Amino acid sequence: PDLPPPSLPPAPTDMTHASGIGASADLQQALVEIKEERGIRGIKIQIEAESLVVKARLVAKGGDAEDFADAMKLLEDDVPCFVLFRLSGKAPPEEWLLVSWVPEYAKVRLKMVYASTRDALKKEIGYSNVVSELHAAEKDEATWDAYEKDALVTEAERLSVMSVSERARLEESNTHLDTGIEKTTYIHSVQFPLSQDAQAALGALNDGEHDFVIVCVDAKTETVQLVSTHKGGFGEFKGVLEGQHAQEPRYSFFAQPPPDGGEGRTVAFVFSCPESSPVRTKMMYSTAKAAVLQAAAGLGVAVDVKLEIRDMSDLSHDETVPVPGRTPSGNFDPRAAGGMGMGGPSGGLAAVLQGGLQKPKGPGGRRGLTKVPVLPPN
Repeated sequence: PDLPPPSLPPAPTDMTHASGIGASADLQQALVEIKEERGIRGIKIQIEAESLVVKARLVAKGGDAEDFADAMKLLEDDVPCFVLFRLSGKAPPEEWLLVSWVPEYAKVRLKMVYASTRDALKKEIGYSNVVSELHAAEKDEATWDAYEKDALVTEAERLSVMSVSERARLEESNTHLDTGIEKTTYIHSVQFPLSQDAQAALGALNDGEHDFVIVCVDAKTETVQLVSTHKGGFGEFKGVLEGQHAQEPRYSFFAQPPPDGGEGRTVAFVFSCPESSPVRTKMMYSTAKAAVLQAAAGLGVAVDVKLEIRDMSDLSHDETVPVPGRTPSGNFDPRAAGGMGMGGPSGGLAAVLQGGLQKPKGPGGRRGLTKVPVLPPN
């Protein structure tokens, strides 16, 4: 008779939240065995009855490519799983490739549960023991060639797909990310530095020579490069950005006179990220964003409003104007509002992303624009 589907907990509403699923006793035992038994190439892991369980063990037969091909034969068309695969030439215990197989045709609930359980699995394996990761939704993405070409092999990419808790633990321990490439940098030094042209343009913006500056990330060099500088108001700014938005993400700094007609200018930082951008590009830009803002602050650019947009139709002039009593990211700060408490102004959008650097989210409610919270200074 047909067996009932495996029991799963309710899918988390936020992909950054843990699912509450832990390792079963047999998985814990298997993780001990594979570290000691070199003849085991890896294991296939699935979620059943609210636990991570071992579904298959892989015996080492040949080289990495041959054994990896055998391992990928275990993947099912519509059922997610994890595959822990031992890489040759690594110093144990830091020798593991973690494959996250989440097929396109899997149920959305399953996708969410597996995505929110990856951190728990890596904790069981040992964060530093997972030296590389491969995420696949199609069979042609789960090949050895795809791994060598597209696996997460730079420290910036490794950082971009880590959960907030993973990043915090690695920063606290000053742990080096071993990606298989000889490097001496540490996780806290991934900075995406600004080019000299980009720095000069932001300095000129601060001096009033430009009204808006647009920059982008060079994926090959992991640096931030200048795209263009312009003079003009919001209409000109939106028109220029709209012409570039369909191509790839952009960071923009838009300066304008304050709404009260006072001296100086206010600055809005706009992170535009079209929905059509590849996932890897979205993650890279999301990771680099903090470094760009930090560099701008170091050049004297005081950002008053921070926005994230997915659709240009969601960008309006009102959103670029600071609201009294609000932090740059849209949170209410009673100190900035003169102690008005919760009765202060309520401008901005209701949708607010919680936490640090987040991947751009898909459609939901009023899609396209969010304000990302930052804590006000003490």
